[in-house]
Amino acid sequence: MRCTDYGNVIREFDGKDTFFFLDPPYKGYDALSIVGPGHRDWDEDRFIKTVRRIRGKFLVTYGTRSGTDLFQGFHLRRVRHRGRVKGPTGGSRELTTLVVTNF
Repeated sequence: MRCTDYGNVIREFDGKDTFFFLDPPYKGYDALSIVGPGHRDWDEDRFIKTVRRIRGKFLVTYGTRSGTDLFQGFHLRRVRHRGRVKGPTGGSRELTTLVVTNF
């Protein structure tokens, strides 16, 4: 187990036989998370640049508020599911998540 920045983990382990599952904070959602209240400090540009450099395979789950242009060139699917949201919007509802892969 690593307790470090995702960029460090990707740099350390990335290779043609590596698979990464990435579920980062979703920009534009102010739900509570393990990284603190809201996601206002989430650096989406840095994340996208890091993902684009991955040599192995990856699967990313991401929110839909940033749009799909961020993941242009990758395989993209919208998945609707029932989920719970913590925070000011709270409650159970139907959510849409982007599932992005490079394979």
